[in-house]
Amino acid sequence: LLSLSPRDVRYVNLLSELYSRTNNSSEAVKCWRKYITFSPTNGSALFNLAYYLRLNGNSQEAISTYRKSIKVGVEGIPEIHCNMATIYTDDLLDHETALIELQLALNIDPKYVPAIFNKGNLFERTGRFLEAIDCFLTVQKLVPSNLDALARVLDLKTFQSVSDPTLQKAIKCSQNTKIEEHSKINLLFSIGVALDKLGEYDIAFSCVKRANNIDKVSRAPYENVKMEAYISEIKKVFNANFIEKNKLNNTYEPVFICGMFRSGSTLTEQILGAHPAIFAAGELSFFPQLITNTLNPFPSTITNLTSTSIDTIAKEYCSVLSDLKSSKKIITDKRPDNFEVIGLIKLLFPKAKIIWTRRDFLDNCLSVYFLRLGQSMGYSSSLSDIAHFYKQQERLMQYWTNLFPDCIHEVDYDALVHDPRAEISPVLQWLNLNWKDECLDYHLRDSLVQTASSIQIREPIYIKSSGRWKNYQPYINDLLDLF
Repeated sequence: LLSLSPRDVRYVNLLSELYSRTNNSSEAVKCWRKYITFSPTNGSALFNLAYYLRLNGNSQEAISTYRKSIKVGVEGIPEIHCNMATIYTDDLLDHETALIELQLALNIDPKYVPAIFNKGNLFERTGRFLEAIDCFLTVQKLVPSNLDALARVLDLKTFQSVSDPTLQKAIKCSQNTKIEEHSKINLLFSIGVALDKLGEYDIAFSCVKRANNIDKVSRAPYENVKMEAYISEIKKVFNANFIEKNKLNNTYEPVFICGMFRSGSTLTEQILGAHPAIFAAGELSFFPQLITNTLNPFPSTITNLTSTSIDTIAKEYCSVLSDLKSSKKIITDKRPDNFEVIGLIKLLFPKAKIIWTRRDFLDNCLSVYFLRLGQSMGYSSSLSDIAHFYKQQERLMQYWTNLFPDCIHEVDYDALVHDPRAEISPVLQWLNLNWKDECLDYHLRDSLVQTASSIQIREPIYIKSSGRWKNYQPYINDLLDLF
């Protein structure tokens, strides 16, 4: 239809949305680029192009395109400023510019809730917790039905007892059968974590179990056999001969931190990031986007890559790092699920170094169960599925360790929290850096932290999460059996 009527924006909208749903955002970008050649001053078209550019990983171009849409005239300018703030925060790690964009949105509409909510997110990620709470309370005041804001207040406040009015309000709201399931799930997780901190383990586990049972319904089911086959295929494709034959000849040494979610990867990166020679980039989305879009289905598509396409991917990754505008010697990319693509990373960068964070099986699985992960992580709503995923991650990481013994360094979470210097010093030596005492003051930095650990890493190291599973022993028989 679009080939017959290339100026009909209805077809552009439909086709680009279909491309997006089939994880092909690059084709969606092409749709809007072509349409804009017919209508270069169409603000809505520029807005849509910017949206898909960002989805495709073209962050800088997305921002410039959003700015063009404002310049030519478009509705919903506060929304555009919010979208640009998200790119500055998540992709470019520039929280100062992100805050400016959010303020520009609020200058236009002081009651624009998405901007206030995102401002709260940004304050939380940079350790400004009181200001974050104020933002979320403002959202609650403007929109009392916004229970996500109430959940965020629970995440940030320290409660002295279960009878605290805010906590009681949240518990009462969670029992309301009329609230949206999405909000109920978030609220139950936040209540569970708050009760866990108060030592109310029975009620805490009950809340989190309810949250996971509701959340499980909307998730794609986790298939054990399919996951095992996927790991086996990765091992088969990325064998020693294939990597040796196809790897690039470059000397760049990027550093990746990966492993199981909730295994201490954020803490490890933040301690390292306090070193004057290291820039902590957080969870870069480059490789997940790459295998979802360009390399789908992964890993079978890898065997069709030419040396030119492999080189292009390497240059694109380097371009993402250069967008961060860091002059430091080392940039760390902390994306836990990058453990799946270590073979690809070693094709692109033969000298890449991998830090593998590991944590006690029971503590790690329980910690994942207490957190709402993304919809694509279907395993996270069931303790037995989490355990299975944990073991498949271990299985693949052991393979990589055997294949690249000198390029992978393990960091043990329990050892890290008991003696951080003893655990991190060997990592720094491996990275050809000397120990710096600043590493122990990581919690004093105002760096941007984008994970669920953003609150914990603003505190000095504590050991209370080590052996946490013992508080829930009556409820985790499935895990104990698997262990």
